[in-house]
Amino acid sequence: MECVEPARGQPLDRLLGVRAPDLATLTTADASGVTQTAATLGGAVTGDGDGTISARGVVYCTGCGTPAVGGAGVTRVDASTAGLGAFTVSASGLTRGTTYSVRSFAVNDGGTATGR
Repeated sequence: MECVEPARGQPLDRLLGVRAPDLATLTTADASGVTQTAATLGGAVTGDGDGTISARGVVYCTGCGTPAVGGAGVTRVDASTAGLGAFTVSASGLTRGTTYSVRSFAVNDGGTATGR
């Protein structure tokens, strides 16, 4: 979204020399260490969008299609560290024989991004 200074119609970021960060870029890793009730999930934050990564982790669900941070029936598990690079989290309490949809996420000043 672009901020516009009403009197001149010029973008504020151009006038002030500042710009809001873009969303982070990231990937979602394949699950590993899968047992009947747990799995190791994760991803990698590959770009910070010129903003500080304040949180990262995974979201997962059953029957929700694509999980979204804060979505109904979606479980969020935050990594113990923020920033760039690879991370993993432990998901427990899973149900044997159930298919889960998983996405990584990262939060910066530009908003919340999800991996593919």
